Amino acid sequence: MLPDQYRNVTDDQISAFMTEEIQRYTGGVHEVEGCRPDGELFPLEVAVEELPDSWSMLERRRSCRRVFIASVRDITERKELADQLQQSQKMQAIGTLAGGIVHDFNNILSVILGYTSLVLDDKANNGTTRENLEMVMQAGRRARDLVEQILTFSRRSDRAKERVALKPTVEEVLKLLRSTLPATIDIQQSLADGPGFVLADSSQIHQVLMNLCTNAAQAMTTGEGVLTVTLEPATLDDAAAMRLGLPAGPYLRPKVQDTGTVMDRQTADRIFEPFFTTKERGEGTGLGLSVVHGIVSDHGGAITVDSILGVGTEFLVYLPEVRDEGQATEGAEAGQTPRGTGRILVADDEIAVMKMSEQLLTRLGYDVVTENDSRRALGIFRKDPDAFDLIVTDQTMPGMTGEKLIQEMRATRADIPVIVCTGFSSGTTLERIVELGVHAVILKPAPAELLGRTVHEALSTVYAAD
Repeated sequence: MLPDQYRNVTDDQISAFMTEEIQRYTGGVHEVEGCRPDGELFPLEVAVEELPDSWSMLERRRSCRRVFIASVRDITERKELADQLQQSQKMQAIGTLAGGIVHDFNNILSVILGYTSLVLDDKANNGTTRENLEMVMQAGRRARDLVEQILTFSRRSDRAKERVALKPTVEEVLKLLRSTLPATIDIQQSLADGPGFVLADSSQIHQVLMNLCTNAAQAMTTGEGVLTVTLEPATLDDAAAMRLGLPAGPYLRPKVQDTGTVMDRQTADRIFEPFFTTKERGEGTGLGLSVVHGIVSDHGGAITVDSILGVGTEFLVYLPEVRDEGQATEGAEAGQTPRGTGRILVADDEIAVMKMSEQLLTRLGYDVVTENDSRRALGIFRKDPDAFDLIVTDQTMPGMTGEKLIQEMRATRADIPVIVCTGFSSGTTLERIVELGVHAVILKPAPAELLGRTVHEALSTVYAAD
């Protein structure tokens, strides 16, 4: 007698095995569809083998009786694990693909944003021309934000955390949402004033907020409703901190609310489990909220969910607030790009990017030498290393990478200051570049004024110490 939990085969299926159908399953292993007592279908693995001929001493006719042994196994869990592995490999492939295309795409965006910025800087452009250029800049920034989302698949999870102003990050997410969600979803916001700093990887926090807001929008299945995003300070006392498993103290609390379909208690209890999803097959991976939970936990925070019938669903994220002095890495106001003097060697294999950098730096008063071949750039430098005050180089170049170029230049002149511009590099590569003692690493596509300010800062810092 089988235990109740293994009685997953119907009487009709057993009868089929005992008659002519058994021949179909004899030899090898076969997968069939089973049906549980409650009507739920599930995958079964069936293996049937026929035993050698034997004689039954209990039958008067002394006839030969054919004997079969069949094993039937519920393989639901095994198939789920296989699906999870396949999905994990798919996500890894997406990350690899992202890393392959982002460098080239960011170079294209650098050209669009850079040259548009240069034209906007021309005071002769006004009226309709300026408005059109502003629209180009806006579209370019939006494309840059989308690339940033692609990068979240391929960036290392152990990137160094920095002091980040949370409000600008929330504002960036809301800006991107307005361009992607249907106009029938009303996006409301309530963002508390004040500095509001956290120690975080800004791209991962961006991913958390984007995921929660996207899920909230999808919960409004009719395509209509209200999505409310709130950012407010919260101080946890001992009791509240204990409930959340956090230390007592000051936190910043992003909140995402929707007026969509609510979850039952069982779903809410499992919502952060890896690969758990309530969506139809092919419509969701079940990874999003588990990744969100992992990121929040890695940042020393917590996330809760509450779903109320007739009201909607609310996600609360608690992130430890940093209240010490310092400058935020996000949301700094950009002033007028400072001018300067000095001779700069720019190396970038993308000719359009190289010429854009040349125009910008020349306008700011610098003497610029450009080269789109890293090996020729090294030759120019070696001829007269003292003639240059600063090197600006791309990282990904054929023949010789920016990292190798820096090492060769430093072997000739150890004190030459260097700025590295890169469309995409892994965390390990960036760590190696930083270890070379470069002044700054600029991630493409960067605003033209950022390059100007970084160059001015590098020259001011290095030569002020001389």
